[in-house]
Amino acid sequence: MTQPAFVGSVRSGAGSDESLDLIVSESLTAAGHVSRHDMSDLTVVLFGDLVDRASLARRLGCAEDSLPRGAALASLLVGAHDLEWLPESSGDFALVAWNRRTGTLVLARNHAGTRPLFYGETPGALHFGSDISPVLTSMGQGSASPFLPAVAAYLVGNAAPPGTTLAEGVRSVPAGHLLSWHDGTARLVCHWDPSHLPHSPVRSLNDAAAELRTLIKVAVGESMPPGGAVGTHLTGGIDSAIVAADLLMACEATGRPTPLAFAWHPDTSRESDAIDVRLINAMGTHLSMSVQWSSADDSALWAALARNPLEQPATSTLL
Repeated sequence: MTQPAFVGSVRSGAGSDESLDLIVSESLTAAGHVSRHDMSDLTVVLFGDLVDRASLARRLGCAEDSLPRGAALASLLVGAHDLEWLPESSGDFALVAWNRRTGTLVLARNHAGTRPLFYGETPGALHFGSDISPVLTSMGQGSASPFLPAVAAYLVGNAAPPGTTLAEGVRSVPAGHLLSWHDGTARLVCHWDPSHLPHSPVRSLNDAAAELRTLIKVAVGESMPPGGAVGTHLTGGIDSAIVAADLLMACEATGRPTPLAFAWHPDTSRESDAIDVRLINAMGTHLSMSVQWSSADDSALWAALARNPLEQPATSTLL
């Protein structure tokens, strides 16, 4: 089973440190994927990171270069503005905030829900984590009964109904939502939806295309981890090629190594797959990227189907 970024629980009768039980992965913290910050009345865990630091600096009334990162930055925002900043936030993150003074726990996901965040309730307690299985363990359940509507959706390739998971009793905080829990009562609130986006005036196709290209470059740059090697998935299509090219430029601009490219090795006896292989190799050569091929034969498919989907981070993220 993959190591969860974090898992924890809170209990009624809050206000004391003993009410919060929290474990954050040391290895993922060292790698910069998750962070924890403790203040006198506040503990914050941030899985991922916040971006658009210039606007956050303006909100906090300080210089951008003085801002901390990760949970330390989220703690400043929560302490100064509670959760009013969430609708305007940018980044790839899931947030946990525990206020010891009020005995309130908040779980929140970013607009697109790109980081998993699960929870379940037992009498007088809320259990939460970045993966389903550790949440079940925290709830005292070695295994879970399947939640059949979600299982049916999964088997036909769809996501589970919003807020549900494959496991009975474990729910997912939906994208753009926050869950607050106080003294045994949970309340789910939508903090962002697409209607919050400003309406753009009618523009030419060329202007719209230019703006889209700019936004893709910004998104790729903001999605890069703080350090270390990065990679991208090449499929032979235009979209993955654009992301790969933008990733390469972002790495060159920041002095990072050339990213790796990953691709599935299809059945080249089929003409369409053979064309994809040639396109992927050509794109790798053009961008000077080393392409790492992974098998996608029947044995790999059966091996994937034999795994417990509750233990797969990709499944957790999708649900």
